[in-house]
Amino acid sequence: TENAKIGFCLRNLRKRSSLNQSQASERLGHNKQWLCEIEKGRSRPFFEDVKSLVRLYDSSLSELVRMIDNYKKRIGVTLSHEKMTKKKQVSFSEILYYEKQ
Repeated sequence: TENAKIGFCLRNLRKRSSLNQSQASERLGHNKQWLCEIEKGRSRPFFEDVKSLVRLYDSSLSELVRMIDNYKKRIGVTLSHEKMTKKKQVSFSEILYYEKQ
């Protein structure tokens, strides 16, 4: 699923930054379970949370997009272009849209 792709890539960025789930989630004012659910693809993060996570991991939305795109190519899945939800939860296409602005 799209949630799993985003979560997998965020997990890789976190590990690269040498933070564990507790450290990363606490720095953003959340508990470890929050980040665990996102990384396992069980929960779709809000866009503001994704921006905060990539900043915390010394990364960028561009890099996250590249990682998701590489993940997509590996498994041969085409992502659909979704519109923003009222809750501002993030999808791959939304990350692409915001990065281009």
